[in-house]
Amino acid sequence: HPLQLHEISSFYAKKIELLTSETAIPFLAQDMIRKYTLLVRKYSFNNYSLLIRKSIAHINHDLTEDLSLKAQADLFSVTPSYLSHLFKKETGMALSNYVNQQRINHAKYLLTTTDLQIQQIAHDCGFMDICYFSKIFKKYTGVTPSEYRK
Repeated sequence: HPLQLHEISSFYAKKIELLTSETAIPFLAQDMIRKYTLLVRKYSFNNYSLLIRKSIAHINHDLTEDLSLKAQADLFSVTPSYLSHLFKKETGMALSNYVNQQRINHAKYLLTTTDLQIQQIAHDCGFMDICYFSKIFKKYTGVTPSEYRK
């Protein structure tokens, strides 16, 4: 996912800037490749069915859309119960939990990399109600969005 790629590339960009000798370059390159392959393996969707891969791609594409179970099921012409069962079976989590997790991950990224107001971040992550956003954010992180930003 682009967020994970951004995080790892930012991390290594800082490491590259701090290099003081050319002899460290091969070690850093080897570490970059190892971490990238681990990231790819961790977030690979190859072991999921085509339907679940499409659903995950759709969720990750635009977090502001209606990503409810019914909307997803309608989009892929399956029943909500079938999609729910398959999503849980293959990913180990409910579709709604996955959507919230992705939205909160994006919110964490925006909170630490931008000066956007929390209300704008909530909206950009698909939450139309800032109180609900704060509640879900605290549920997943243990702190409020304002506390997380600090």
